[in-house]
Amino acid sequence: MDISADAHSSASYSNYIDIERDQILFDIKEEYTGEYAENLRRSIDLNGDGYINETEIDTFKDNYLEIRTDEFREYIIINDGNTDLRLVSVTMELDGAEGNISDSSNVSVMTTINYELTSPLSAGEHRIWILGHPLIEEKEITFPENTEIINYQGLDESQVITDGERDVLKGKSGISSFSINDQPSFEYATRITIHKKAFYEHSYFLPLLGLIQLMLIILAAYSIRKEKKKDN
Repeated sequence: MDISADAHSSASYSNYIDIERDQILFDIKEEYTGEYAENLRRSIDLNGDGYINETEIDTFKDNYLEIRTDEFREYIIINDGNTDLRLVSVTMELDGAEGNISDSSNVSVMTTINYELTSPLSAGEHRIWILGHPLIEEKEITFPENTEIINYQGLDESQVITDGERDVLKGKSGISSFSINDQPSFEYATRITIHKKAFYEHSYFLPLLGLIQLMLIILAAYSIRKEKKKDN
């Protein structure tokens, strides 16, 4: 949302993206204070009576989601658009909006976008592009299990942590660079290259292969011994 206000007000954004093998959940949290919050309330107050009720909130959400649906489809792109994403659902929750528009409390907005990957992420390298914004104070991207982050850009104060079997990339809004017709360009977006491991790249594969080979050797030795006993 774009709600103008004076310098004493604030608007902050946080993105939480959970990428799985066959689906993506994209949570966008917006926090408005001061005049930003009041201006947002004014846009929700459809009848202009200075008081926001639940019906007006529901109508505002429905109208907003209908207008922005096409934009939501472009918030994340995988493999330059060669991996299809289907928009499954978009939901929005507003907290702190109901009541008088002059209320001084904050207004929080949480939008959750659910995408489905029509073709699950296969083993190999994948490129991910995620929409950015200069006011994103926290961006958190969780990757599928058995995925290695090759490189990334477009995040400041970044770090990679491991949560169970999944890597999580954290940071705040930054600028990524790319080329168009050999000319440098810049944008507020996060660009990531990942590598999803094939089954033979897992750490357990070589020990398992060794165990199978040992079992084959034992089975072969047993068969030879059995044949010798028969001959005797």
